[in-house]
Amino acid sequence: MAKIALTGYTDKISVAPGESVDFKVSADNATTAHVEIVRIIHGDEHPDGPGYLEETVASNCAGDHPVRKQFVDVGN
Repeated sequence: MAKIALTGYTDKISVAPGESVDFKVSADNATTAHVEIVRIIHGDEHPDGPGYLEETVASNCAGDHPVRKQFVDVGN
């Protein structure tokens, strides 16, 4: 089975409820991707901490979306 690689970024680092955000995604060996928006509550996986914690946020973009390979010049 081929390895699937998704690479992407957004046009904003964070948004408030009701604001829009654009996702730029490139996919190798996949034609669809499942999207969920999550709020990262705690990102440190150190054993002495609470561990990685996230919660799913309801959004109108959740679900399966078509993806394709996007060719870019690295560093731009």
